[in-house]
Order: sequence, then structure tokens, then C-alpha cells
Amino acid sequence: MKIIKSGNTYRNFGDDLEVFDKIPNGTYNVCFSKQAGCFLEKRPDMKIMEKVYGNHNEKAEKVLKSFQHSIKNSGVILSGNKGIGKSLFTRILGSKMISNNYPVLIVENNLPNLSSFIDEIDQEVMVLFDEFEKKFKDNQEDMDGANSQEELLSLFDGTSTGKKLFVITCNNFYDLNTFFRDRPGRLKYHFRFENPKGEEIREYLNDNINSEYSDELEEIIEFSKKVELNFDCLNAICSEINIGYSFKETINDLNITIDSGDRDYNLEVFTKTDKFMNKSVELNLFKSKTVRFNIYQDNSHHSVGYVNFDTDNLVMNGEILSMPNVRLTYFKEDKDGDYKVENVSIKLTPCITKNEMKFAL
Repeated sequence: MKIIKSGNTYRNFGDDLEVFDKIPNGTYNVCFSKQAGCFLEKRPDMKIMEKVYGNHNEKAEKVLKSFQHSIKNSGVILSGNKGIGKSLFTRILGSKMISNNYPVLIVENNLPNLSSFIDEIDQEVMVLFDEFEKKFKDNQEDMDGANSQEELLSLFDGTSTGKKLFVITCNNFYDLNTFFRDRPGRLKYHFRFENPKGEEIREYLNDNINSEYSDELEEIIEFSKKVELNFDCLNAICSEINIGYSFKETINDLNITIDSGDRDYNLEVFTKTDKFMNKSVELNLFKSKTVRFNIYQDNSHHSVGYVNFDTDNLVMNGEILSMPNVRLTYFKEDKDGDYKVENVSIKLTPCITKNEMKFAL
């Protein structure tokens, strides 16, 4: 039996009691009980078992170097949908931190007195908040001592002597408190994750589809240009194909929504001799489309035109979609003139909107 004195309080513990001046290097869950308050529970260290795609390693190394050269708390926001690499990045970063003797603390729940507990740790550590915006609601009412995002601001700013690296993962960046966004002095980096595209998908499929089923690869790549697939989806597709199922059967049975919804595209219509029109359209790549537009000729002749096309026949080259020999119909607005049908070709390129995350890892 071991007797521990704290102030005027004495407590007995088992003979396996060990006392440390610092948190031993490793990975810990931050837990809570009404009797003990917040405490750390050892868990297996983060390991990277799969191939890493993209530049995750370089970004993680950048965060580590910045933290080592900093004299105060630092932080990283990892934003983007599920299944696109945020968890993998945290494992890479956590592994690098542990290799450099920085313990990693993982906060999986909103716990009473959490802010005070972490703030009192006088040691350089990494603290990971997973799905932060879901578990720490912005300006939530007090729930048995739980913390809101706003209440954690002072923790992230840091007045204690123990320098810490705070890592936040979130699915929706705009659910974060405004005082977390655009504040590099509080959270230095914001890495935006998006679904894999192009050569990254091809590389993944080449690595994970058995050679005897390689004839399915191109069909999957064409499909990925219509529907955004994350790594979870790609992994499930590859596992089914490697069993022997066709891609067509696989995609109909898997829990993947194949209706991509309407997206914005720049539409260009070409006649044999010249470009006929250029406008923005909403397009669902799984439905046929009719586009209506106005035609002005010589500042006097006003016609209304329609171009109809079936999206199943679109030819894909990277992010550019095209189709030859589309039937263009147009007629005078007063309906007195003859209508005309002419073969044209179309080209569609995705519109870039301010909400798109174009700086993905």
C-alpha cells in the first residue's frame, strides 16, 4: 500500500502506484468521473498502417516545426466532410509529435472542467478535439459544467506556462465560433480537405484493385467525375470489386448516394464556325438538361433558343465535360419566324465559387 499526502489530505493507493513529474510520452484519452474529475487514460499510440496519398506528411511536418519554434500555444483547424483524410492527418501529426517526445491528449467528449484541467498541464503537449463543432456548441447553455466554444477561447489563447498545440477537426468550418476563424494568432493553420480527384483517385485504384479486375478501373474513374467519392467510398468499392462483383452491381448496392445534386457549370455552345453562347447553368450529371437562352442578332433580331442534351452522353476529360452534335433549336420570340435546328457542340467547366475549398491537402 502507498500513502499519498496532498495538503492535509492522505489517500491510500495500491503498490503499483507510480509518480511522475511530467506526463509520460504517449497517447491519452481525456476522461471524467464525478469522483475524480478529469483524468488521463492511456491508449495505444497512433500508427499509420495505410499508404498516405497527397501531401499530408509535408503539412504535418510543417505544423511540428512551427510548434517547435513557437514560444506560445499554436493550433490547427482541419475542415472538410467525413472520410476524406482528416483522421489520417491527425494520426500522422500525432505520430510525429510522439516521436519528438510530445504527449498527445485526445478529447472525444465535452467534459465538465475540461478547460481548467488542460490549462493546468504545465507541459508541451498536443491536444486533439475531434468533431469540435458538434461536441462544443457555439454559445450553448451550461450543461452540467460542459464548455461552449466561447468558453474555450481563453484556453486556446493560453496564459499558462505549458505550451500546447491544439488541433480541431470539424465537418462544417462555419459552425465554428467567429473568434476561431481568421485568427492565426489563436489557431495558426487551417487545412481544408476535399474529396480526392483525378490522378489521386487513379493512384488509389491502381494500388487497391487486384490486377484481374483492372478493366473496371476506367468506369470507376468516369463515375468519380460525376459523384464526389471520399476514401471511405473508394475503399468500399475496391473491396467489392476484389471479391468479384462488377462495378455496376457494386455501386447500386453500396451505401453511396449516386444523385450528385445540381452543380454550377459554365456552359459554352459552339457552332461549326463560332462560339454561340456562354452562360452559367445548374446541372445534375444524372439527369437530362434543357437550357433556355436569348439570342440577339444585329441589335434587332431577338430569338429564344433551347439546347437539349442527355448527360449520360457527356464525354469527360479531366474536369471538362463535352458533347458533339447536340441539337440546338431557336425561334423568334413573336413565334412568326421559322424555327431552326442546328447541330452544335457543348463544353461544360465547373464554376469556382467562394465556398469551394480549393486549397486542399
